[in-house]
Amino acid sequence: CELALSIGRIPGTAMPSEWAASGAKLGLTLELEFSNEPADYEMNKERLLKGDALMGSKLYTTYPLNEPSFVSNKGTEVVKVLPGAYGCQIQQVQSQ
Repeated sequence: CELALSIGRIPGTAMPSEWAASGAKLGLTLELEFSNEPADYEMNKERLLKGDALMGSKLYTTYPLNEPSFVSNKGTEVVKVLPGAYGCQIQQVQSQ
C-alpha cells in the first residue's frame, strides 16, 4: 500500500506552537505492508489505537517498505519509519 503523507500544522490541535510554525507542509510517500501478524506487546498498550470501537479489539503489524526522504537546507534527509500497528473491523451494511 502506498500512502501520501502531508505533514504539517493542524489548527486547533495540541501541537506545540513551535512545530511547523511557518505553515509549510512536508510531503512524503510511504509504502507499507499491512500484515495479519499480531502487533507486539508495546503496540497493544497504545491507547490511541484502542480508543475506537470501529478498530476492533485486535491490533496487527504494519511494516515500512521504503525509507521516505526529502530535501532540506541540509541536503537529502531520510525519515526513519518503524513498524507500527493498525486495527480494523469489517462493518456489516444492511441492504435496503
